[in-house]
Amino acid sequence: MQIHGTKFTYTIDTSYQDLYRYGDGFIARGTESIVYKGIRAAEGISSENIRMSCVLKFKRRGTNDRILRRFKSKDLKIFNDLQGCRSVVRIYDLIEDLGDFSIKFEHVADGEDEFYIDRHGFFCVVEEFIEGKTLEEFCLEYGDFPLVMRSNQAVTGFNDYSDESKMRTKKYVTDNDFCLRFQSVIYNFAVKLCDVLDYMHRNRILHMDIKPDNIMITNAGNEVVLIDFGRANYMDYGKDYVTVQFGGESLEEYGTVGYAAPEAYNLEMVPHAHFTSENLNEELKGACRLTVESDIFSLGATLWECMNIFVLYMNNAEYRKKFLRGYHYQTFFDTSIMLNEDTYCNRDLSLASVHFYEKLEQIIKKATRSRSYNYFDKSNKNYYHDYATLRDDIIDARERSPAVLRTDDIKVRNSFNVSAVFMGLLVTLLCFQGFLYFFGGYFAAHKIDSIMENYQVSKHDALRRAAEEQMKATDPDGRKRIYERIYDFYYNENEGTDKKVMSEEEAEDLAQLLDMIPDEEYSRRQFDELLGNTDRQVLLAFSEYAAAADLDIKEDSECISYKLLEKIYESRQPRYANECYEALVEYGDREEYNNLLVYLAKQLNTDEKIDKITDQQDSDEPDAIVRHSVKDYLDSFEGRGV
Repeated sequence: MQIHGTKFTYTIDTSYQDLYRYGDGFIARGTESIVYKGIRAAEGISSENIRMSCVLKFKRRGTNDRILRRFKSKDLKIFNDLQGCRSVVRIYDLIEDLGDFSIKFEHVADGEDEFYIDRHGFFCVVEEFIEGKTLEEFCLEYGDFPLVMRSNQAVTGFNDYSDESKMRTKKYVTDNDFCLRFQSVIYNFAVKLCDVLDYMHRNRILHMDIKPDNIMITNAGNEVVLIDFGRANYMDYGKDYVTVQFGGESLEEYGTVGYAAPEAYNLEMVPHAHFTSENLNEELKGACRLTVESDIFSLGATLWECMNIFVLYMNNAEYRKKFLRGYHYQTFFDTSIMLNEDTYCNRDLSLASVHFYEKLEQIIKKATRSRSYNYFDKSNKNYYHDYATLRDDIIDARERSPAVLRTDDIKVRNSFNVSAVFMGLLVTLLCFQGFLYFFGGYFAAHKIDSIMENYQVSKHDALRRAAEEQMKATDPDGRKRIYERIYDFYYNENEGTDKKVMSEEEAEDLAQLLDMIPDEEYSRRQFDELLGNTDRQVLLAFSEYAAAADLDIKEDSECISYKLLEKIYESRQPRYANECYEALVEYGDREEYNNLLVYLAKQLNTDEKIDKITDQQDSDEPDAIVRHSVKDYLDSFEGRGV
C-alpha cells in the first residue's frame, strides 16, 4: 500500500530485515514514533527503475492534531536550522494525510491491543535511512561478541550459552587488548558527539533525549548520526534553559528513564525516585527547566552504559529485556534501586573491566554528578557547562590512555627471554600465513558465488564483506578483477528490464571496494564509470554518503566525477548555487560526465537558486538578461542523454 507525499510515493520495504529479524519492514517503536524501513519513488517513474531507501516514521496526531501542529511549528524549524551538520538525520518529507494507507501494527507490548496505523490517528515523517546500527547495537556487536541473538519473543543471555561460549565472551571484561581497543572506539564516538551537540547548543537547541538508542553509527566509516528530535526544543527567549511541561508520555520525566538528568523528573509522579539534591525547577508546578548540563548528564549516562554494556548484558536479565520487540522496556532503570542519588548519579566503572582508563571514569562521574543548588552556575567547576571543555577532557584521556597497562610489563620483559623461540617459529608462521592467504581467498570466492545465486538488495552488505575478504587475500590485479565482477553483477542484475540501475547501497559498496585498490588512475577511471551508470534518482543520496565517508578518492585532485558529485551535494543549499553553477560551466562540454552534469543542472534549476546565481554573476548586463541566460543554460541539459 502506497503513501503519496509531496514529490514521491512511499511504500514499506517488507524485504528489510534488521537485527530483530521481523521481516516486515518494522525497525523500532519509540516513545513518540513507530518506525518502518521505506522505499521512495518519484511520481510517474517505474518502481523497477528506482530504489531509494528512507525511513517512515509514523507519529500520533494527538488530540485535535496537537502533536502534528507542534511538529510543523517547532520540529521542522529545528531540523532546518541543523541542516548544516551532517551528523544530524535529514527530513525528506512531511505527510499530514496518509490517504487510504492502513497497516495493522502487531509489535505491541504484553497486555497491549493491536491497532491500525492510518490517517485518523497518525501522520508520517519521512527521514533518511541510516545504513548502520544504534550505538547500543554497535557496542554489543563489536568484534565477534556472540550475545546478540534476538527475536520478537526472547533475548538470549549469557547463562544460556555453552561453557565454550561463556569462556569466549568473558574476554570482554578480562582481555586487555580488546578493552583498550573498545575504549578507543568509544573515545572517538564521544568526541564526535560533543561536536554535534556543541553545534546544536550554539544554535540554542537542546536535544533532551540523548541515549544510545538515538545515536546511529554508520556502516561506512563508523560516523555518528544523531536521530529522534521529538523532544528537542529551543532555549527560552533570553535564557539559557528550556522550560517544558510534564504531560502525556512525559508525565513522569522529560526524556528517557535512565538517561534523563535528575532535574527532568516529575518527583510528584515518581514516588519511587529519591533525588534529595536541589534542582532548577524551584517553584514550578508540573514543569521543569532543562539546561546544557541536562544534556551533558544524558551524554555521560550514555557513555556509562557503553562502558558497562558487556557486564550488564551478561549478568542482568532485566537489562536484556530492553531489547525485546524492537523497543526499550525501561524496567531495568525504572526502579527505586536505580532512581536514587547514590546509584543514578556519580556513575563509575566499578562493574566494568579494570583495563578501562581511570580518567574516562572521572569524566563520566563529572558529567553525571549529583545536583547541588548551583550546579548550573558557570563558575562551579564541579560540573561540565559546555561541550568544548568536555571534548578537551575526552581527547586528553584518549591521548593519555595506555597502550599496554603497567601490570602487563612483566609480559613485555618475558618476551625478550623467548625471542629466540619466536625467530625459530618465523618460517613456520610465514608458511601458515601463505596457506591462510590462499584458502581464505578460495572460501571468500565461494561465498560470493553463493550470495549471488539468491541475491536481493538486502544482501548487499554480505556480498560486499565477502568481496572484501577475497580482496584481502589477493594482489592488486586480483582486487581489480574482484571489483569488476561485483560491478558487473550489480549493473547487470536487472538485465531484462528497461533500464539497468544500481541501488544507493550497491553504489556505496562499490565505492568502499575501490578504496581497497592501490591504483589511483584505475580507481579514478572506475569511479567515473560508477557515477556515469548510477541512476540519477539516487545520485543525491550517494553524494551525501560520499561527503560523510572517508574515501581515498576525495584526495585525488584529478577526479572530476567526484568534484561534480561534491557539487551535487552542495547544490541542496541555495547559498552554494553559484559555486555549483561555475563547476557546471567548467565541465559542461565533457560528455563523459553527462549523468552528473544533467542531475546537477536539474538541482540548480529552481527560481531561488537561479536568483542566487544571477546575483553573483560578474556581468554588466541587466539582471533580467543574465537570469535568462542562466536559465537557458540550465535548460539546455534537459535534452541530454547519458
